[in-house]
Amino acid sequence: CFCQVAFADEISNPAPQTDIYLTDDANMLSADAKDQLLTASKDLHEQTGAQFVIVTIPSLNGQSIEEYSNDLFNNWGIGDKDKNNGVLLLISKDDKKFRIEVGSGLEGTLTDAYCNNELRILKDNFKKGDFDTGVLTVSKDICSSVSSGEEVTSNSHKLTEMQKEILLVVVILLIIIILFMF
Repeated sequence: CFCQVAFADEISNPAPQTDIYLTDDANMLSADAKDQLLTASKDLHEQTGAQFVIVTIPSLNGQSIEEYSNDLFNNWGIGDKDKNNGVLLLISKDDKKFRIEVGSGLEGTLTDAYCNNELRILKDNFKKGDFDTGVLTVSKDICSSVSSGEEVTSNSHKLTEMQKEILLVVVILLIIIILFMF
C-alpha cells in the first residue's frame, strides 16, 4: 500500500484547485460549462451527500487510466468515507481516454453497464470536438441517477429476465404436452 502512495506522488496527480468538484488541467471546458458543472456537483452533494468530481488532464504519462483514476479517487478522498459515495469522471485529453470511477456505495446505481453507456456518449461528442456537450450530458445523467437513488439495470440484465420468463413458459408448455401424451 505504501508503494502505491509513493508511486501516486511520483506521477503527480493534480491537486484540487479552487474547488474539489472540477479540475480542468487540460483546458477542455468553456467557462459556462465549468459553472454548470460546479453547480450540478455542489447541488448533488448538498442533496445527497454524494460527491461527483470531474478532472481533465493533458496526459496519463504512460500510466493506465484505471490505475490513475483509482489513485486520484483515493488520494483526494472523493465521497463520504463511510458511505463510499463518490464518483470521479477522469478525462485524459491527449491519450483520448476517459473513465468513471465509482465508490462502492453507488455501484448499484452506477453499474458498469450504465457507466460504459455514458462513456459512449462522451466518446461520440468528443469525436465531434464538442467537449462541453459530452461532459455536461454525462454529468447531468450521473447526477440525476445518483439523486434518484434508484438502482440502474442494464439492458442485458433485462434481456436475461425476459429470457427467464420465456423459458418458464416453454417448460410449462412441455409439461402440459407430456401430460396429455400419457
